[in-house]
Amino acid sequence: LRAALAVSPAVEGGVLVLKVLPGTLAADAGLRSGDVIARANGQPVASPRALHRAMLAARETRALVLRVERRGEGKEVRLAW
Repeated sequence: LRAALAVSPAVEGGVLVLKVLPGTLAADAGLRSGDVIARANGQPVASPRALHRAMLAARETRALVLRVERRGEGKEVRLAW
């Protein structure tokens, strides 16, 4: 997932998705450039490092649920591998 997604340093409310590579798990799940990832598996994402820690913690369950803010609306995005 990490190589499929480029994020910015923290912005208000989470981390900003800068780029999503086509054909990747992130793209297939519906993540888009401009999304703000606010939570990962229920935990706040205050920095790219926090997102990375959540991804590492999800290795065992092979699933990650992201709370994403897009144009002022929240949605959940589920990634499973």
